Amino acid sequence: MADDPTAPLVDPDGALPPRWLFSFEKWYFDGQTVDGDFFFLYLAPMVLCGRPSAELVVSLFPRGGGNPRRSFHLGPGALEVDDDRCGARWEGGDITLDRGETTVRLAREDVSADLSYTPLDGPWTPIEDGIVVRRGGGALRWIVPVPRARLEGVVRVGDSQIRLDGHGYSDFVQTDIPPWSLPLRELLWGRVLGPETLVVFNRVGIAVEGGVERVPLALERHGDGPSRSTVGLRAELAGWTDHPPTADCYPTELALDPRTGSGTPPLHLHDTTLHLGEFVADVQRFGSGLERWLYRTFTGDPVEYKLFARATLGDRELDAWSAHEWIRWGRGR
Repeated sequence: MADDPTAPLVDPDGALPPRWLFSFEKWYFDGQTVDGDFFFLYLAPMVLCGRPSAELVVSLFPRGGGNPRRSFHLGPGALEVDDDRCGARWEGGDITLDRGETTVRLAREDVSADLSYTPLDGPWTPIEDGIVVRRGGGALRWIVPVPRARLEGVVRVGDSQIRLDGHGYSDFVQTDIPPWSLPLRELLWGRVLGPETLVVFNRVGIAVEGGVERVPLALERHGDGPSRSTVGLRAELAGWTDHPPTADCYPTELALDPRTGSGTPPLHLHDTTLHLGEFVADVQRFGSGLERWLYRTFTGDPVEYKLFARATLGDRELDAWSAHEWIRWGRGR
């Protein structure tokens, strides 16, 4: 479902019911400047054994190098979330999702953000209700309220600051599958944004008997043409580079064909910079040792690589930047 003016930003009818044992959500936002500065910010509410909490993470990647990052733990009662998941509030900050303008505001210790996303494309629910994984009575849901937006504002972490006058993106993840039952084995996600370019892709690798089943999803739009949503994404990863801190490796080149067999030239992501390479548990910054131990133990301690790259379509260099991730869950690596 793409560019549908009647589509809700976050469909309350598709929302997963709250679970006493475990439930998790992630409100993700990012942005880029024309020159290649990048940031991401996310709010991650969670319920574990009846106890609600949330993590708030802000991470900057100035084009000159460095990665100032802060994380804040929000304990029980510190976060208020609207039932339709279009608004959240906590001490020193709030998020509002709206078709006309999405805003993120934060002022806490030495971190501040004042961001305005003006959507250039309609919300995208890639498949029915956004459910990409089902396991037992639980599900994993992924939707994209803001595939591409004109982004203005400022984000500051400590002495580093990025002024945004470029493009941004936001998505939403929700699951009630507990970590010890999560069947994920790999995840290739990303978005390529520019004045004339929108590509969002997500290839989810799910453990099945005898191997891994991949669910490939993509949204594509170039220039003034219509957007296209497909489940026929083909992705080829190359340029594998060792990463000693995680004892694993990540790809520095990626060829994407969002519409397999259409004759459209593939999108090539290259000149890649590794912005982040860490264990997911360290990126997530869980607020308690129990949460961290449960996650690391029962998911196989997955590793995450956040990559930033230029994009070429056929032989044409695009005025666009790609931010994408390669994540592998430990079991079966």
